[in-house]
Amino acid sequence: MKRFFAENSYTMVKLFIFQLAISIMGFVTATATLKLGVWSLLSSVFCTVVYLCLIWTVGYMEGQKDGIRIEAGRLKPFPAKFFIISLISNSINIVAGLLAFIFRACSNAPLTYVVENAEYSPEWAVNGHEIANLIARLLQAMYLGIINYVGKSNVILLLIIPLPAIIVTGFSYIAGVKYKDGFIKQNKPSSGKM
Repeated sequence: MKRFFAENSYTMVKLFIFQLAISIMGFVTATATLKLGVWSLLSSVFCTVVYLCLIWTVGYMEGQKDGIRIEAGRLKPFPAKFFIISLISNSINIVAGLLAFIFRACSNAPLTYVVENAEYSPEWAVNGHEIANLIARLLQAMYLGIINYVGKSNVILLLIIPLPAIIVTGFSYIAGVKYKDGFIKQNKPSSGKM
């Protein structure tokens, strides 16, 4: 496991930095379109698509590199490699979402909605939820418009939103290994014949 971290730490950090960059873009667009209803949703979908395309390219390029090594016999196939890398790079998101869920479950607040002006207790659970919720939403601000449209105070969404990134990078790596030579193989011209 130590070797796996050493070999893939750069990629894990790269995925997290891409997330932070798109999160800043998502926060700006979410703030700008907050009161515009469906535009908030559309800007969030746009930021999410850009983010998923960005991390797709990381997984795909690494898959192509590994595909060449696998074909040469220098590397054993490991299809789950980028699922694990993405899971580790999303670990902060997962922990923040899990803490928000646990603290919310420990309070007397419902998990999927919040009643305005209601008093929820115990105070430590409410405060813990607010901190974890804030961290999870800031780290994944590209999803803010989607979260607000689907269910603004639904804490279960914070557990689900890291999944698209994990799934996309995992499958992009597999596609990169499979299509290491590109999607279209050109036939070599035959000798002297057209």
